[in-house]
Amino acid sequence: MDKILIVCKSEAVFEGLSHCICPCRRAVHAKSGAAARRQLCHSRFTLVVIYTPLPDEHGKELWEYTAEKTYSGIMLLCDPDICNHLKEQMNMPGMAVMPKNAPALTIKKAAEDIMDTARSMQTADRAGSRIQHRSEEIRMANTAKKYLIKYMGLTEPCAHRYIEKQAMDKRRSRKDIVKEILKKYDS
Repeated sequence: MDKILIVCKSEAVFEGLSHCICPCRRAVHAKSGAAARRQLCHSRFTLVVIYTPLPDEHGKELWEYTAEKTYSGIMLLCDPDICNHLKEQMNMPGMAVMPKNAPALTIKKAAEDIMDTARSMQTADRAGSRIQHRSEEIRMANTAKKYLIKYMGLTEPCAHRYIEKQAMDKRRSRKDIVKEILKKYDS
């Protein structure tokens, strides 16, 4: 389920945007840039909508913070006279700058496109994390095998078998056995 953060100072604007963008989705309201940053630290959002200006900042700073710290899609709604200037500065995938007076259908369509891109980026991030964790496990296992070869005189296949057998015999994960070996010989 998509979770959307709408950052604006007015409750009426929040109601209008949440009805336009996400009538069936979960929308959270933050009334300032500081409140939005707190929300971003505690929750993951598919889309962050920033309706400028905010009481404590313009909104561009929050845009930059969100882009740097999260994989959320970002929509900045600003005054039409500065919209084109900001579009040039903030032209990135999964992000959009739109005038506040844009038609509701245009805002809704842009939000859907941004959320699609954000979902893809979040999926890629999760896959990258899994690959990174798996690579770390393989590196640790290879180091443990080197220690077994060096200190126990085993061959590489025997070292591999030793780790597998220890894991089965002790009913523990390979990772636990590898850590145990590294702890024993790593000094």
